[in-house]
Amino acid sequence: MGNQRLWMGFLIIAVGLGCYFCAKAGIQVYQYVSLDSRTPALVSRWEVESLGKDRYGLDATYSYEVQGEHLEQTCLLPKREFRNRFAAEKGAIQAAASQWHAWYSSKNPDLSSLEKVFPFKSCLYAALVVIALAYLIVIVSRVMRQESDVIT
Repeated sequence: MGNQRLWMGFLIIAVGLGCYFCAKAGIQVYQYVSLDSRTPALVSRWEVESLGKDRYGLDATYSYEVQGEHLEQTCLLPKREFRNRFAAEKGAIQAAASQWHAWYSSKNPDLSSLEKVFPFKSCLYAALVVIALAYLIVIVSRVMRQESDVIT
């Protein structure tokens, strides 16, 4: 009886983790698919932002025009991550010299980004958690079956 509760606890935790990672991956894939149009963008400001210990990113303020409407957004560039502030500042100078396009949703032009990146890492994590969940379900069913055989 105690083992059943333990295994059911593991199963509940695994289902919770599976739901979290699948929902996160689903939201990111939806955002990726939503960015279906592209237009030239004018980046007005680059900032180096601390992402944690020894991690820095570039935050861009940019404007773009969709169907005559002028829009301005800010985004953290997902592909541009640096190990120190100096490298990030050098990356900002290089990024400022580049030509940028804004990816935006044709249904909701306020949803935009300067880089369209497929969330491969989140999808991989979700797949690994689902595989681990399936494995745990097999183990739990075998443990339950063995314990019920012992009782009878």
